[in-house]
Amino acid sequence: MTRILCRFSKTYNSTRRITDSFCIYSSNDFSNMPPEVAKANRSGSAVVKVVGRNLPRLSDWTIAFEGAWRYSKKYGHTLFADRYELISPSTLKGIVRFLSSKTFPGIGEKTAEAIVKEFKNETLDVVEKKPALLLRVPGISLDRMNTISECYQRNIAYSKLCSYLAVFGVGDHAVSRIYESLGDRSLDDIRANPYILQEVKGVGFRTCEKIARSEGIALDSYIRMEGAAREILLSDSEYSGNTFMLYEDFEKKSLDLLNNALDPAPVSEKRFREYIRSAAAADKLVFRGKRYIFLKEYDDAEDYISGKIGRFLDEANCLGLQVSRVSRVLDDYCRSSDIDFTENQKTAVIRSLMARLSIITGGPGTGKTTILKAIIAVFRLLHPDYEVTLLAPTGKAARRMSETTGHESSTIHSKLQIYDDFKTASCVIEPGLVVVDEASMIDTLLMDRLMKSVSSRENQIIFIGDINQLPSVGPGQILKDMIGSARIPKSELTEVFRQTEGASIIDNANKINCNQNNLVYDSSFELVSVQNEERALEKIRNIYAAETARYGIDNVALLSPLRRTQNRFKVVSDSLNSVLQNEIVPSGVLSATFNGTEYRLGDRVLQWRNTRLSSNGDIGTVSDITQTDDGVFVKIIWENGTVTEESRESMSDITLAYAISIHKSQGSEYDCCIIPLLSDQICRLFQKNLLYTGITRAKKKIILVCDGKKALNYCISNSRETRRNTLLLQRIKSDATKNPGSV
Repeated sequence: MTRILCRFSKTYNSTRRITDSFCIYSSNDFSNMPPEVAKANRSGSAVVKVVGRNLPRLSDWTIAFEGAWRYSKKYGHTLFADRYELISPSTLKGIVRFLSSKTFPGIGEKTAEAIVKEFKNETLDVVEKKPALLLRVPGISLDRMNTISECYQRNIAYSKLCSYLAVFGVGDHAVSRIYESLGDRSLDDIRANPYILQEVKGVGFRTCEKIARSEGIALDSYIRMEGAAREILLSDSEYSGNTFMLYEDFEKKSLDLLNNALDPAPVSEKRFREYIRSAAAADKLVFRGKRYIFLKEYDDAEDYISGKIGRFLDEANCLGLQVSRVSRVLDDYCRSSDIDFTENQKTAVIRSLMARLSIITGGPGTGKTTILKAIIAVFRLLHPDYEVTLLAPTGKAARRMSETTGHESSTIHSKLQIYDDFKTASCVIEPGLVVVDEASMIDTLLMDRLMKSVSSRENQIIFIGDINQLPSVGPGQILKDMIGSARIPKSELTEVFRQTEGASIIDNANKINCNQNNLVYDSSFELVSVQNEERALEKIRNIYAAETARYGIDNVALLSPLRRTQNRFKVVSDSLNSVLQNEIVPSGVLSATFNGTEYRLGDRVLQWRNTRLSSNGDIGTVSDITQTDDGVFVKIIWENGTVTEESRESMSDITLAYAISIHKSQGSEYDCCIIPLLSDQICRLFQKNLLYTGITRAKKKIILVCDGKKALNYCISNSRETRRNTLLLQRIKSDATKNPGSV
């Protein structure tokens, strides 16, 4: 292991391939360089090439790298760094030089000298932890103080955090989220309680444990037990979709995690129960019925949702309307639009317009879109002074609503300005009609935010969804629980209005719903037989090329039941992406590599996060890749027309999009969908609702790639949906008239 002192020089620049993990530094620490590197240039320093994670790009700051020298064909003799440490300027002159460097734009040498004169050797500690004290320096205004503090935190504090966490295997993506989420919490806070890192998505208990052991935190401390309890409850929510656990299961799993086969066990049952009583008293954990244990955020969410539903149900009649008047206006609309509704459809429209809160459910081809257009038109005629707000969980679903209704729509996240793990200010939706499509995708926390944004006095809300699709990725089963309560007016559309194109897709989807495997195969619903995974991979490449040539790449989706596996399957979306990338955008074009994935100019990419310019599930195209001393940047043109420039941190939330999982395809529609179903991959996810969801994404053509019909028939026959642990249904039934307060 070598330790060498360096200063940042520049990032590596290539005309074709760019990496975010290579930088060039200068160094006078010749004794720690191999002879091939220890060659001084005109400035008296040697050029040191470094490969590593989150490499610091800070001028005028000494960096101590630890790592090993290796020879690389690409870079020559290179230091592969395992960790680094930022070394503060040790002299007052050095601090002045640092404060007047480009790290702090607008701070000249005179101002830097004035700051150092006031605080001397404590200057950097003041800048980092007590920036308000800078106001004592003549010439430092509030704006200038904020600029100095922000620049320091953005550059130095972030790099210190990277350096500290790299030792524990925390990658670029997680460090970026940690810094973004914890903000002004210092490194000292993390050292005192590493388990606060669990607030950040992607950082688990085991990582916190490594840090806690290095900091000497007691094995039976309350903060450690709190970390374990949160880990068990969150893992259960994320893996099983539950909002609560049975206490006996929770306690056993928590103690297993805390004691981890240690002898003697550091946490006794008595000690753990002492912590649980303390956490319940502090309202960090919530018990219901003495057996059910919740994280507070999920208990609060279910409680608020059920209470708000009760308030909506109290308002039985919408704005004093009579059924006869709504029926007359609907009849006029049908005549003028040349629409002939069935009695069931007409009833669905009237029921939805009369109720403060209602549900419309039905499968593909049952006329949900036609009914929605009628509801919007009639509502506008009845209430010309009120707004119509159309929402959907994904960007694609929102855009589809706009296209089919001719009315502006948006994602729930963008409308409510939910971007940073629900830590945003509350928003209020305008008075009027609110329609939420693809309601089966809404999870508990999102429903909580949505219900807080609507008023039971000024809004009426309609949820539209297909109850037979996959449940939400997040915890809860909102649509199912609302329907199961039997308290909310519901219209179920069952009659299929046959279409000439893609008719067999709808017919087969309905057969699958009825557990029937006598599917009809024709030009719009094909079954391609293969012998094994290798043949499946070859067939998929050929089929994808042919169908994208026919329909266009934007209108074809390769939908895999699985995103990734531990069995090294090649026919899963993550593996298929690299295969199809080589078919669509061959290597040799300008590219950049992030976290092991190469992104090429022209690649299709998928957003996994809700941001202000793109939504979770949006597809985009890489239009440019650039590199500066600040890092590597990727320009992406998204389907919604916006253009973003992504850094190495934000690229951690973006993946290739040639193949996606069926779960990720919810809310989207394509002309053609290719779905591999292989017998070796059969697992608990192979259920009827998974297959049904995948098939109903296609408008014109489905191609199933199967090694026989074992996996296909397994999905059709496996309708044993795992019941998610939630109390929302019971709360709606028992607390329907509860008043949770105004918006």
